[in-house]
Amino acid sequence: MEEREISNIYAIPANYTDSGKLFGGLLEIRNAVETGLLMALMGYPELMMFHMSLRMRIVMMTLTMLPVAVLAMMGIDGDSLFQYISHMIRFIVHKRILHFRRIGYRYEQSGKGKKKKQSKEKKNNRQANEGRQKRQRSSKEYVNGRKKKHEPRKKVQKKSSRARQAGATERRKVQRHKEDERRENRKYQRQRRQVRKA
Repeated sequence: MEEREISNIYAIPANYTDSGKLFGGLLEIRNAVETGLLMALMGYPELMMFHMSLRMRIVMMTLTMLPVAVLAMMGIDGDSLFQYISHMIRFIVHKRILHFRRIGYRYEQSGKGKKKKQSKEKKNNRQANEGRQKRQRSSKEYVNGRKKKHEPRKKVQKKSSRARQAGATERRKVQRHKEDERRENRKYQRQRRQVRKA
């Protein structure tokens, strides 16, 4: 028996893109409706509001309305004019940067990543503070290019509370003794004055 060859090649008709379009597939319905709206919105004020001669109106309408009408009928990148404008507005409003995830890389959780970042910042701050302290020490140690001699620090013994109280009582005794001497001197001077007067 003879085997018939099965062909997978099919003929595509010429009018396969004509569905949902006008003028034999030239214009989409949405583009035609948007063009009519734009022409009505732009043409009415140019005809009614501007007081010019008919020739000037025709020139102005051809310069302003004709390019917009052609752009609205053709569309941009397969979209109608209003669709393209809405896409641009959405992009501007919701603008963000997207990053691809690397395959085979383990991403850290949000909490751990924050802790690690904070620990790194603390380490950097400590290192910066240590560097400042070293600079300050070196600037204090060297004066006019010569190294200072380190003098041993004097040990200051802290007095206990009893020693402080004893010192306070001694000071009071000394103050009282001085006051008593002043009083005796005043009495002696008064007696001498009285003797002279007599």
